[in-house]
Amino acid sequence: MPITDCKIHGESWIVEMCEHLHKDLEKGIYQTYFELPVMITRMCLKCAEKYDLQQIIDAATYYSEKDNTWNITRNYGIIKKKYPDMPKRIDFIYRDIMKNRGWKCTSCIEQIQLNYARKNNLELPFKPYENTLMNENDIDEYELAEHIENSNDKIDCYVEFGTPSTPFKISIHGKVSTEEKQMIMKTIDTYFEKISRKQRVVNFSDH
Repeated sequence: MPITDCKIHGESWIVEMCEHLHKDLEKGIYQTYFELPVMITRMCLKCAEKYDLQQIIDAATYYSEKDNTWNITRNYGIIKKKYPDMPKRIDFIYRDIMKNRGWKCTSCIEQIQLNYARKNNLELPFKPYENTLMNENDIDEYELAEHIENSNDKIDCYVEFGTPSTPFKISIHGKVSTEEKQMIMKTIDTYFEKISRKQRVVNFSDH
């Protein structure tokens, strides 16, 4: 999946899609989509019907005895064994959609989906984390990690920016006592006193 430098969410994954889905998202409209197997390209119902996507999905579906689930493969080899000409068809559809395709940052899509649900009184698609740190413009993550590590020489600290559906994560690695964890948490809480976006999750690991 390609990456972009989103003005709102910083370095983010992007999703490619048909022009119709993209136009709707630009208008703040979130609609059900279908994914082209292997290429992971989204398309609207109209495009799915145009390219007979269901037939391709059926060709790409396989049963996993290990997980006891039906899955859609991203592996051309599995599809080709059952339908030798199907990979060429998938390639053709992908190239055809790419002629007028659009793309969006995944976090931007989540925010549009959330706003659309609220506007239309629909059930929220996920627990929102809009008050969380989402990119390097919000905070210097290396400074924060170093600040936390300086509070205890037994730990390593890693941080991960959040999205509208996931909180900012702080991971602490190292064997520390309950009292030391409390001191580390106090260090983090004090640091966040000067930050407006306070939603976060802190995880401790002995490894």
